[in-house]
Amino acid sequence: MKNIPSDSHIRVQDALIQAQFTNYFAKWGASSSPCTKLHASSLIVPSSEWCYREHYLCERNQAEVEPAEPVSPHLNAIFLNGWSLHKKWQFDLFKKH
Repeated sequence: MKNIPSDSHIRVQDALIQAQFTNYFAKWGASSSPCTKLHASSLIVPSSEWCYREHYLCERNQAEVEPAEPVSPHLNAIFLNGWSLHKKWQFDLFKKH
């Protein structure tokens, strides 16, 4: 008869795997350069929050822009997935054909 892992053993393995992936995304985020340019998602804020001057100055003075606070490993995972999708559609599909 095979040993069936207990529920607590499975939870421990799950936590270890999750911690390892969190570590991977934290390292990836620390090694990537901070994004300081205007992104299309900045355009979807309400008009009361949009500031033309802020974004114009940001584009003109990129060297003076302070990097944002480090983001969470979860957010890094979202960014990595998004960038992979952008690469897939923008480079692999449109630029090759």
